[in-house]
Amino acid sequence: MNHTSWVIKVLDDSDKRNVEYENRRWLEQNVEKMKITVLEERPIASIFDVASVRKNNEAILIQEGKKVEFYNMRLGMQALLLISYDDKKDFKYLVFKYSPKQ
Repeated sequence: MNHTSWVIKVLDDSDKRNVEYENRRWLEQNVEKMKITVLEERPIASIFDVASVRKNNEAILIQEGKKVEFYNMRLGMQALLLISYDDKKDFKYLVFKYSPKQ
């Protein structure tokens, strides 16, 4: 399993809901290019984490496969939250999945 597939699998398994199609495609195209990884221990973002995007210039919010600003986000839809991260393994972003309660 390559790194991109692993990131998507961790996000899929995190709350027993798959990453939505457009967000999955975005991940497939950007995990390697943007040096994205995920923490197996905590792959889920809360609404409070998502709200922090307003204050963090180094965070990215992806919804329906597109970068969105917090104020344009549709809270009832799944989103990916990328937070700038610098570690020894050369990863640039940590990705978290926000899934609204159904």
